Amino acid sequence: MNEKEIIEITDYLDSFIDKELITFDIPGMSVAVVKGTEIVWQKGFGWQNSIERKPTSSNTVFRVGSISKLFNAVAVMQLHEKGILNIDVPITEYCSELTFKNKFESTAPITLRHLLSHRAGILRESPVGNYFDDGEPSIEETVHSIIDTDLIYEVGQNCKYSNLGPTISGYIIEKVTGVSFPEYVKEHILTPLEMNSSSFLFDNQMVQENLATSFMVNFDNELFQAPTFQLGTIPAGNLYSTSSDLANFMICMMNKGEFRGKRVILEGTLQEMQSLQFDSNNGIRNFGLGFSLGKLGEYHSFSHTGIVYGFTSDFYALKEPQLGVIILNTVDGAVGINTKIRNEILGKFLSAFGFHEYLKRTIRYENNCRHEPEIPGKYESDSHIAWAWKSNDRYYIQTMGITKRLKSIGHNSFITDDRLDCGLPVRFEKNKDTLNFMMKAGNIFYKKVGTYPPDDSIPQKYEKYIGDYGKDYNILRIFVRDNRLHCIIEWFYEYPLKQISEKIFVFPDYGLYEGESIEFKENTSGEITEAVAGFVHFKRKDI
Repeated sequence: MNEKEIIEITDYLDSFIDKELITFDIPGMSVAVVKGTEIVWQKGFGWQNSIERKPTSSNTVFRVGSISKLFNAVAVMQLHEKGILNIDVPITEYCSELTFKNKFESTAPITLRHLLSHRAGILRESPVGNYFDDGEPSIEETVHSIIDTDLIYEVGQNCKYSNLGPTISGYIIEKVTGVSFPEYVKEHILTPLEMNSSSFLFDNQMVQENLATSFMVNFDNELFQAPTFQLGTIPAGNLYSTSSDLANFMICMMNKGEFRGKRVILEGTLQEMQSLQFDSNNGIRNFGLGFSLGKLGEYHSFSHTGIVYGFTSDFYALKEPQLGVIILNTVDGAVGINTKIRNEILGKFLSAFGFHEYLKRTIRYENNCRHEPEIPGKYESDSHIAWAWKSNDRYYIQTMGITKRLKSIGHNSFITDDRLDCGLPVRFEKNKDTLNFMMKAGNIFYKKVGTYPPDDSIPQKYEKYIGDYGKDYNILRIFVRDNRLHCIIEWFYEYPLKQISEKIFVFPDYGLYEGESIEFKENTSGEITEAVAGFVHFKRKDI
């Protein structure tokens, strides 16, 4: 690809990205594109600090959330290569105190392989140092708080995403090396990769001087400045970095573990990390060791996303074309906009580099086409509930806990086009045999079972639970919808709750807290004072 072609592509992408940031109210974004061992394009958009009018650049620092897990996995596998760690022995060989209550018949021990591939069956969040804890505890304090907690699933059998798995493995790194996890990663990964603006702690001058201002979105869809406290799960989500630095890491991962003549990890080890470790759960969640695995057309991908207090990140690479994209933005949970921009970038560059097996299909939007008046309603698929409705001439759905705005692409056909989710095909139609109205969202079929809006009247038995819990920067909201108790957690994940006793409700079998429960606590006067999700305590705000 010559310079003229790059200019044509990037001029188009400049305009496309600027428009999308305005549409979805994203203050700042940084993008980098990697081909093989080179960064072929990088640019900042919007503002690093909108108050000071400081523009975003490729050197702007972002918190990159769960992309941190990739560095944790590389660190573990470096030590595995050297024989200092063995990822297939029980973790109690390194930390004898790390025991769990096992209600299952299986006695399979938890290994580092389980932790790195989210197959340990442990809680998502810890009692101390969880995502909502602004006390900034150490890695050791965070890990020790989960000793003797219950396993949620049998070890190895279910993929349950957890911030604790990488945190435990980071703690094990500290135990076997005698140095802190941030120090180990700096010496053995960040420095060799010349990631000079990156750190797991807020102790780097480049990080301090160039950190972007980031924003959360409240229940009224208003932006407010995000908190900046250090996570207790440092190895799982506390990395600060730039698109340029992450591009160096991506180059190393594409270049068989080598960067500018420096070997960071062995080629064979990297191949194992990028290979599926366990059954794929019907393709819903595919993990290697640290990496999320998938396909784009015929091309295999290794990737990870990240969400952490006001920042959303996307690290996505295709193996065969040796092409990857890094996108970092400054709004919490804005995965949809990152996905939309990433796919647009990949489509343009794949075509330019001659990889015509995958060409991004141009979607023709048809905002004025006819849609059936039967679309709004309540839908069910097995135990999953979904909703569809129309507001201000736009259609919306809520599936798997997330509300998604739709964009019309034909009669009764849509695609999600939202800050939270983008690219999911959605179609409504009548079943030819039963004449029931159906919705297909992605690969899941839903049958219409009711009308919209839902009944929001509050049964007397639920009145005492209704309200807001937790701290102002991250509120847990409990309310009633369709005669059932619901919660919104982390501002935008909504889940119906199933009551199993007077004060205990369980999450559905999807989303952030699958397999876990919420227990409501009351004082001597019978007033509900807090909600405990897993082991995370949310104090009631109006008590």
